[in-house]
Amino acid sequence: MTVERNVKGSEKLYTLLKESIPNRFLNLSPHDFEKFISQMFQDLDFTAEMTKLTGDFGADIILKKADHKIAVQVKRYDWNNRVGVKDINQAIGAKDYYGCDDVIVITTSEFTDQGIALAKRANVQLWNWDRLHQEIKNLYLGGKSIYEFFGSELTVAKEPTSELLPSEFEITVSKIKENTEVESVQTKSKLEGTVIFMKMKNNTSTKKLVRILRAIIIDVFGNQFEAAGGYTGSFLDGDVYPKASVPINVVFYSSQIPNATSIKQIIIKYAHSTEGSAETKAEAYVTVPEEVEVEKGTGLLSDFI
Repeated sequence: MTVERNVKGSEKLYTLLKESIPNRFLNLSPHDFEKFISQMFQDLDFTAEMTKLTGDFGADIILKKADHKIAVQVKRYDWNNRVGVKDINQAIGAKDYYGCDDVIVITTSEFTDQGIALAKRANVQLWNWDRLHQEIKNLYLGGKSIYEFFGSELTVAKEPTSELLPSEFEITVSKIKENTEVESVQTKSKLEGTVIFMKMKNNTSTKKLVRILRAIIIDVFGNQFEAAGGYTGSFLDGDVYPKASVPINVVFYSSQIPNATSIKQIIIKYAHSTEGSAETKAEAYVTVPEEVEVEKGTGLLSDFI
């Protein structure tokens, strides 16, 4: 969809996107999220009519454009609450009940394997978080990420949780080394850094080709910092097999991230695809568990990439 809207012309919409995208719209009520989706399609030049709050027969919004009619079901779910066969069956029933030509199921999470199989047989369009996020960026943010578009105005969740993680991949922090002197393998330059050790698990039943793009930290004061580099042994790109994990180890300057308690949120940007499919870019939001292993500076480590 190529329509683009000037979101800066609407203070209400600008604020909603700034506050809601980092939280996957979990800061909105389900009904308010449905209203946002309705507005989004209106901005894509559809006529959008919301159905009743109860007894909606499986559709939350009915879209019209010319002679084409689409039933839309909206599920504002936590990342680990996947949309399955029951919800998709309801959407299929809504297509017939409302006399629609097509049906779309939109969620802030993911779909079960059984739900995806049913949707393929019934020709139901599925929008997971990655697809929805990309449509929002294309329509309102000029294709930019929220960090590029909102910059220092970005509002990050005050209490970020693992609910922000994409469900296909789970990233967890296993250890942090604080104020450690590291040396670049390539340039031999030295810096004092904080090293974050993480694991990225492929939760799907499909082999994924993954590229790690960037690592970012938001500190407790709302400052945003890019990683200085990777740490030897870190996975950069390649195949990640079903249910398997790979290490992601990154270095941040100690002057920016002096210790584990200064970290509010870690953001890992990555791209993934399956064989024969187009690459999809995504972001994982990671928090540091209270019980994480923390090591103080232990001298020179010649492992900075």
